Amino acid sequence: FFFFFFFLMIRRPPRSTLSSSSAASDVYKRQVSTQSTGKHLTPMAPKKADMGKNPAKAGAAKKGAGAKKKKWSKGKVREKLNNLVVFDQATYDRMLAEAKNFKLVTPSTISERMKVNGSLARRAITKLLEAGLIRPVERHSRQMIYTRNTGDDETTE
Repeated sequence: FFFFFFFLMIRRPPRSTLSSSSAASDVYKRQVSTQSTGKHLTPMAPKKADMGKNPAKAGAAKKGAGAKKKKWSKGKVREKLNNLVVFDQATYDRMLAEAKNFKLVTPSTISERMKVNGSLARRAITKLLEAGLIRPVERHSRQMIYTRNTGDDETTE
């Protein structure tokens, strides 16, 4: 039983038919045909680049296996933001004075202009709302948009 499966595993040269031919079968045919005719075919040597005619092509031919691999750039590295995580008194006072004049008040604008992190900017917005210095335009879970409080409570929407 084992011998039968082992016999099936022995590899023979692949057959080629008129409809399908494999590269291995073509090599096998070529070996058989050279043995029967007595001629021995030698493969052609690769062409060498002529240094005198075109030095650019000669340099390209040299690059092959001996050339160094291309180094990929690491990409542009952004500068690390050094934002405050706790308000100091000077920044807090500046925020109260300047933020009421912003036309658009969002956590990102306060974070960018006052150099504080995002959670501190959200806290600053709640303080500005309590003080009545800003009013909400759109309040969404992802983005809160406020504007300065000009005093007129006309909402034309």
